[in-house]
This record gives sequence, structure tokens and C-alpha cells, in this order.
Amino acid sequence: MTAFLHLLRVAVVGVLALVMSGLALLGTGGTAEARTLRIQDRSVADLAAEALEALAVWQSDESPAHYVAYLEGRDLVARTIAQRLEVDASALEQAWQDVSTVRQIVTLTAVAQVGLKYRYLGKQPSEGFDCSGLTGYAWNSVGVPIGTYSRAQYQGAKRISADQAEAGDLIWYPGHILMYLGAENVVVHAPYTGRNVEIRQMLPQRVRTARYASPLT
Repeated sequence: MTAFLHLLRVAVVGVLALVMSGLALLGTGGTAEARTLRIQDRSVADLAAEALEALAVWQSDESPAHYVAYLEGRDLVARTIAQRLEVDASALEQAWQDVSTVRQIVTLTAVAQVGLKYRYLGKQPSEGFDCSGLTGYAWNSVGVPIGTYSRAQYQGAKRISADQAEAGDLIWYPGHILMYLGAENVVVHAPYTGRNVEIRQMLPQRVRTARYASPLT
């Protein structure tokens, strides 16, 4: 009987180990969540705001020095995000360099809101953001209205594949919308009550099920 109980205990432990491994791979357990790095403080947001200020100065006086200051500021934001999330910095920098100035402004505007509180139906920095409020605010900054709610924003945009997605594009799954930062599955979004606007790398199962869309049709 003792030998039987020992074998039963070994079998149970083995099954539990397999279950926990499966949960980690699926990203449904706390282990996978703990491994996911996030940026929720204002340090990256401040860098993005400074880059946008440099761009505004250059657009007003067209000084080459101010344009260089913008480029340096933009690349610093990309590198800082990559370093904090432990992803490829050159990939993120290149993704931002390859897109239009409009997309750069949209992306940096969204990043400049990192650290602000989540607020249901929030659409302005002064009040906080929900998911669609953040994406709408960023695209409105370049005069492109994309709707109010997450589903409407997705439905009103051009469907694209993940391989076609660029910085500033939308990533949607039922009930939530995020902004793609152009590389390494990195996104900026307003998660839910109790969390701040954040930058993170999407988990593999989200990447597989998410749908992508471009507001620039």
C-alpha cells in the first residue's frame, strides 16, 4: 500500500508540473505575466514629449539643427523603450525611421501619455484614457479622427496583416484596442482600471489572435 501511495503521489506531482508548464506557455498563468516587462512611469513619456517639442520647433523655423534634435530625440525614445523591455533597439529605431512624419507624431503622442491613469471613457491627458481614448487622441493629433469606441475604430480602418503593420497602426481584439509601435510586437495601450497607460510586448497568444488595421486608408 505504501508503494502504491508513493507512485500515486509521483504521478500527481508530474501531472501538476505539466499543467503549470502549459499555463505558462499559454500565458494564462501568473508566471508568464510576471515575465512580461512593462513601462508605466513617466520617464519615457517625458522623452517623447521633448521629441515632439523639437519637431514643433523645426516645423516652425525649418532649422537643420532643430530637425537633427528631433531625430536624436525620437531615436532616444525608441532605444529607451527597447532597453527597458529588453527587445531589439535597432529594430524599433528602424521601424520609426521608415514611416512618415505623421506616423511618427502619432506614435510619439501615444507614448507621451505613458504613466497617465486609466479612466473609462477618458479621452484627454487631463482626465486619463481608456483604450480607444488613447488611440483616438493620438490620431486626432494629426487631424485623423478614427471614432470613439474600440470596435468602431477597428471597423473604420483598413484591414491589414501583421506583416503589413507599421508604427501607429491599430491592433484589436474584442473589447480592447492597442497601438503598434512598429517592431518586436511592442504596443502602447491603456489596459484597465487600476493600471496606467503602458508600453509592453504582446504575449504570443495575443499576437496570434489579434487583428490589425491602419487608420490611413
